Formats: sequence, C-alpha cells, structure tokens
Amino acid sequence: MRVIDARSGQEMAIGERIDYQDGESVTLLEVRPGLLRAEALARTVHRTPEGRLATAQAWVPLVVRWTHPRFLFEHVAFFPS
Repeated sequence: MRVIDARSGQEMAIGERIDYQDGESVTLLEVRPGLLRAEALARTVHRTPEGRLATAQAWVPLVVRWTHPRFLFEHVAFFPS
C-alpha cells in the first residue's frame, strides 16, 4: 500500500517526515493497511489557535482508493493533512 500526503502530494514512507512552509510537519510512524480502510500512527506538529507550535501523536484514518486517476488500480491511501 502506498501512502500519499494529501497536502503535498508526496509519497510517504515509515519514519519519513514531511515539512510544510509554515513550520508544520507530519511524520508517519506506522501503517495498519486494509483492503478498504487503513489507519496510520502519525506525529504531527501543528499550529494552535494562539499561533504556537504543538506536537501530537495519534492514529489517523486514511482515505483508501483503488480508482484514483493518477494511481489507477493501485492500492493507495491518502493521509489527510
């Protein structure tokens, strides 16, 4: 299963961190793949309403697609960022 970051369009690998221009980032720690659903353990650095950066780690549901035009007939999961 390929995991794609929806915000940047980059393919993610376990342990890989993707940084965004605003100082936020996401690190993929683990993936539980499934045929129609999947979830990922991710560590995110995000901005709080006060403008500070905060770190959180949680299981995040992934959007699984088999018919995405760019990845036709591939088992692809999109990380919602």
